[in-house]
Amino acid sequence: MADVFCNNCGHKNPLGSNFCSSCGAVLETHTPDSTTITFHPTLPSDPIDDDVSVPLDDLPDSGVLVVKRGPKAGSRFPLDHDVTTAGRHPDSDIF
Repeated sequence: MADVFCNNCGHKNPLGSNFCSSCGAVLETHTPDSTTITFHPTLPSDPIDDDVSVPLDDLPDSGVLVVKRGPKAGSRFPLDHDVTTAGRHPDSDIF
C-alpha cells in the first residue's frame, strides 16, 4: 500500500502521513489485524449429479431449462419461443 486516502476529501497522501495535505484532516492509521481464521471445507452429503435426464416424451420440439440448485431445483422451463427471457423482471418468461 503506497498511498493513504483522506476520508474527508479523498485526497491521495503519501504513506506515513498523519494529516491530509489537501484539507488538513487527521488521517486514520490502520494497523494490521492479527486475527486469523481457519477454514475446513466440507463435502455435501449428497454429491451433486451433473447428469440431468429428461424423458424424451416430456421434451418440446425445442430446449428445456432445468434448475439444478436452490429452492426450485428440478423445475423445468420449456424454451419454445424464438427468444426466452430469464431474470428478476416481472416481464421475464422465467421469473
